[in-house]
Amino acid sequence: MNLSIPRKYLFVFSVLAVAGFYLAFRSLGRGALPSEAPASLPETVNTSEEGTAAGGEEGSQEPLPPDWESHTGIIYPLGVSIYMQGTHKLVTSEGELLLLLEASDEKLLVSESMSAEVQGSVRRTTEGDQKIMRVEKIIFR
Repeated sequence: MNLSIPRKYLFVFSVLAVAGFYLAFRSLGRGALPSEAPASLPETVNTSEEGTAAGGEEGSQEPLPPDWESHTGIIYPLGVSIYMQGTHKLVTSEGELLLLLEASDEKLLVSESMSAEVQGSVRRTTEGDQKIMRVEKIIFR
């Protein structure tokens, strides 16, 4: 197959464009808010890597480490975004973006579309002036 240089670039661009459209359309329906509240969840589930037990009541929780923050909302996959960081997002019940989320394991994947309190360290993203949390612990609400 003897393609001239411009045709090679056109072919590569076409393949990349098709792949991009496929990924964009595949994630279209995943970011919408559900019309109903999530199914009933256990009151408190600790998914931290340390494996320590958390209390079941709001006032009995252990204090957060000094560099951690705690935010509550609904976890959704991030999909295609301008931020180029994180895999998920935390939004309010009204759909307002609170912050982007990332984790070192699958805890966000199994928590999709669930109302939860996420805890971990927060920093600014490099693009889009948004906050991103490295999630260490999830407590289902």
